[in-house]
Amino acid sequence: MNFFSVMNNIYSFFHDNMAVAVILGFILLYILYRWPRLFMLMLITAVLATGVFYVISDISSTAAHKKKRLTKEYSVE
Repeated sequence: MNFFSVMNNIYSFFHDNMAVAVILGFILLYILYRWPRLFMLMLITAVLATGVFYVISDISSTAAHKKKRLTKEYSVE
C-alpha cells in the first residue's frame, strides 16, 4: 500500500464528509484551549506515527520492487 494513496483517501474522506471534519476540528480546538499539553502530545504522536508509517511504506515498496525485479531476471533465463 502506498503512503500517498492512504493520505489521499484520508483527504477524500474529510472532503466528502465536511460535518465530520468540522466536528473533529472543534474537538481539537477545544482540546487545544482546555489542555494544551495533551494537544501537543497528540500532535507530536500523530507526526511521529505518520513519519514511521512513511518510512515503513517506503522501505516495503523498495523491497517489493527489488523482489519483483529479481524474480523477473530469474524467470527470463
